[in-house]
Amino acid sequence: TEHPLFFVFVSAGGALTLLTLQRWTFADWAFPVYIVVFPGFLALLIWRQQQRPSGRTSAVAH
Repeated sequence: TEHPLFFVFVSAGGALTLLTLQRWTFADWAFPVYIVVFPGFLALLIWRQQQRPSGRTSAVAH
């Protein structure tokens, strides 16, 4: 039920945060990088899962 676009937007927000950094110490960039990488990875996983055929047919009994 998740939509990968939400996670893409979250990653974009992290990328925008990286563009605003004035100091590049670990404490300044580590969390925004995490916000770019982790939701981006989740978006990729969700998108790939949605591209797979579900394997179900309409004849499956409920």
